[in-house]
Amino acid sequence: MKNRVSALVLCTASACLLAACGGGDDDPVPTQSNALITVTSATVAAHNGVYQSGQVGLSEVEKAYDLANTTCIFSFNNLTKVGDSAGTLSGEIAYREGATTLSRLEVTINGVAYSSGAVDDSIVDRGNNQVTFAKKVLASDADDTNTVEVASSVAMRGNRPSGC
Repeated sequence: MKNRVSALVLCTASACLLAACGGGDDDPVPTQSNALITVTSATVAAHNGVYQSGQVGLSEVEKAYDLANTTCIFSFNNLTKVGDSAGTLSGEIAYREGATTLSRLEVTINGVAYSSGAVDDSIVDRGNNQVTFAKKVLASDADDTNTVEVASSVAMRGNRPSGC
């Protein structure tokens, strides 16, 4: 009986901690916002093209903490390739709290993930609830040398935590 009470207390404490961290919706939800990502110079030529959505799926912006920084992270999905409805693109965007440029960018095209660290030619536009970046080369996360170049405008939710 004592073990059950301990387990219940531990589970309750864990649930409270998760709720205190925001416990938000990690999965993107369709919105009325637009997104457009242009993929060029892809090693896999079939990945080149324009991916867009008039109802981009957006997750809540959440804070992630490490020893040195606080990072704001959100994901997006529901982008399809113009002229090829089987072509899909989703991704994740990260930026430091208070920063105006991205610290990490990841896109997944038809199941293949590409990512990069800092994105110098980017803008986190909190006032207009959007992120833009231009001609950023992303490397495949697989054990190969495939790359893509992306340029974009992606909306983000307006109900963000402070600093995000």
